[in-house]
Amino acid sequence: MFQFPFTCSAVITVLLLILTKILAVNSNEEFDEAYYKRLPPGYSYGYLHTFEAEKFYQRPSLLECSAIALNSQSQYFTYNKVSHVCKNYSPKNLMTVVSTSDSNEISFYRSK
Repeated sequence: MFQFPFTCSAVITVLLLILTKILAVNSNEEFDEAYYKRLPPGYSYGYLHTFEAEKFYQRPSLLECSAIALNSQSQYFTYNKVSHVCKNYSPKNLMTVVSTSDSNEISFYRSK
C-alpha cells in the first residue's frame, strides 16, 4: 500500500514537526495582535473617572505580569520592579497618561 514503510518513531517525528510549525505560526500571530509598548520613564496611568477597576497581583517577574495582561486583554498595565506589584487596568475604563515620581514602576500600553 505504501512505498515507504513508516516506523512508529518516524510517524511521531513527522507529527511533532507539523505540530511545532502550527504552534509557531499561532504564537507569532498572537504576539503581533497583543504587542505592548513601554511608556517613557516617569509616566504612568490615571483614571479619567472616579471608579477604579484595576486588578493588583504580586508577581516575581515582568514576564508573568505581561502574561496576565494578555490573558485579561488589558489595554494598560504597570509593573513595580521593587514591590513586584502588577496592575492590570480594565479595557472598559478611560485612562490618561500622568507624570509620576516612582522610578521603579514601568508602564505599558497595548498597540496593534
